Amino acid sequence: MKQTATSRITWGQAATLDPAPAAAEEEAVALLRIAAEVEGALTAQYLFSAGSLLPGVRMTLPDFDHPIQTDDWYDVIRVIAKQEMGHLMTVQNLLLGLGAAPHLDRENFPSSSPLYPFPFSLQPARLTTIARYVCAEAPRTVVAADGADLADAQREAKVGDGGVPRAGQIYERLFYLFQDSNAPQAPWPDLQNPFPDWPDWHIDPAKLGFNQDRQATAAEWRGQGDDERPDTAIYVLPVQDKASARLAIHALAIQGEGPVGNGGATHFDKFLRIFRELRAAGRQPGAPTLVRNQADDPRTGLSGSATIAHPATLAWAKLGNTRYQMLLTDIALSLSVGSAGTVASILANRVDFLGWAFREMLAAIKPLSEELRQMPLTNDGAALAGLPFELPQQALPTETGAQIQYLRDRIAQSRQLRAEIASAFNPSPKQQGILRIIDNLDAVMSRKVGAALV
Repeated sequence: MKQTATSRITWGQAATLDPAPAAAEEEAVALLRIAAEVEGALTAQYLFSAGSLLPGVRMTLPDFDHPIQTDDWYDVIRVIAKQEMGHLMTVQNLLLGLGAAPHLDRENFPSSSPLYPFPFSLQPARLTTIARYVCAEAPRTVVAADGADLADAQREAKVGDGGVPRAGQIYERLFYLFQDSNAPQAPWPDLQNPFPDWPDWHIDPAKLGFNQDRQATAAEWRGQGDDERPDTAIYVLPVQDKASARLAIHALAIQGEGPVGNGGATHFDKFLRIFRELRAAGRQPGAPTLVRNQADDPRTGLSGSATIAHPATLAWAKLGNTRYQMLLTDIALSLSVGSAGTVASILANRVDFLGWAFREMLAAIKPLSEELRQMPLTNDGAALAGLPFELPQQALPTETGAQIQYLRDRIAQSRQLRAEIASAFNPSPKQQGILRIIDNLDAVMSRKVGAALV
């Protein structure tokens, strides 16, 4: 397991934060780092599950007034994953506002860290997997009509004796820390402090409002303001003071993790609807296959029940991991410089890093994921693989110079893997197109970061 400075929440009868913070600001930074890891992990897991769904499958089931469609589930989960990316960027703004460094890392799997509602695990969209997502996104209180189905999801989730801790507890405590006092405060006047035994303190307003020029903006990340509808919005919200911090935290909670379900708009509502439909489909005699035969947790290491052993798949999976690591580095670099800032000794600036991040998501990671979910895990072809979303065992670099060097190293690694694939594995015309696009992206990046300026 990689070594990071992130604090741990230990869930149980009485949750604790280790190491114990010395001030409200220190606690907020620790919780925000945890929130960043949770959001990043959920994004990868949701994308993997969405990609496992077979396209075009449609069913008509008793007691449902609408057809059940895998394409619908795919679209819903993909939108949730995009919204989680917005959450991740807003968490970075909260960190920057407190004067802390951005945090894009997460622990690698297989990990049972109590940072997460459940151990990080890439799983196809089976009933147990969707049940875990329902529990992770559950609000503190559900409406009566959802109670029995949530209880069923909790039984189905099968994650330890303590069940699945709600991610929303982190945001509830964060909102409490950003209150001006113990008194309830808009826009969350009915908030309950989830950890009343923790220190009774609140953030000093003088210790918030930093790094305004480095924060992510909605315009940069194709997001919306907090006044947009939570069912469709991608929230990337600025943090200037305690009031804007409260608005940002509440918006994320309303959309996914916090207050009571919001009429089908929240991540909880959406996953609970998919859970109900998937459960009903599984009970239907002669139901069609809904999900690809993908292995849980495909990995590129040398051991494990889902180690990728097919040589071509392994090379493509390593390329996918490399692009994922480059994406996180691009995001981190975009937050390391101001809107008009540059990095010493290279040609790239914030606009470049942002553009590269989007190109990684849309032109590299998405098509690589689409290929890998159809490629064999092993030579016998019994199961399919998928993009592993692996990170290195050592923590991702946080200092700008080290991030630039890390990006250079990943570009070199990408070139090596592309050459191996092209020479040894006879890529299809579609795959050749993917390799050409990645080659063009690497060439652009190399010109801007590849060599120090004299």
